[in-house]
Amino acid sequence: MITPHADPFTHFNAWFDKAESDTSIDAEAMALATAANDAKPSVRMVYFRGMSTAKQIKFYSNYNSRKGQELATNTHAALLFYWYPLNRQIRIEGTVKRMSAKQSASYFASRPLPSQVSSYLSQQSRRIKSYQDFERQFAAKLAKTTTSLACPSHWGGYLLTPDRFEFYCGHPHRLNERLIYEHSNDVWDIFNVSP
Repeated sequence: MITPHADPFTHFNAWFDKAESDTSIDAEAMALATAANDAKPSVRMVYFRGMSTAKQIKFYSNYNSRKGQELATNTHAALLFYWYPLNRQIRIEGTVKRMSAKQSASYFASRPLPSQVSSYLSQQSRRIKSYQDFERQFAAKLAKTTTSLACPSHWGGYLLTPDRFEFYCGHPHRLNERLIYEHSNDVWDIFNVSP
């Protein structure tokens, strides 16, 4: 049985901590679904990078990527954490905004140098000559780079403010539990839905 907490963030933290304690699980991996104004959805895996003090979910990406362009025109997005060994998932819906340049730069500076170089060079979601050509560019830039890079203007953080959570726990015979938190008028409505 899923035991509800007073607010979904406490519930999220409890489930995330359990997933993170299992070394077979990449607990931070989450699917991010976005859609442009044409309503065509796209989804990809990104990494959860913590929760802001304002209870917003943090992740980082290239602003010029497909996801970046879609978030620039439609700020509604959805996240999915799926932890197969625990038979649990968390779905989160909300609105997204960019972090400040200062916040993005601070996180960028904490990344390993190869990750900085990759983000600096990548024109994410754009056609390239070949993967091998990008590898050569990366190797050449990395060989010339001896100090931390400045955060490029095309890269940075996002904050998703949740307005809906679904905590799902799988059970035999598809008798799966689904606990919902919906935010409305400054309160969280908590209820179950049918499997």
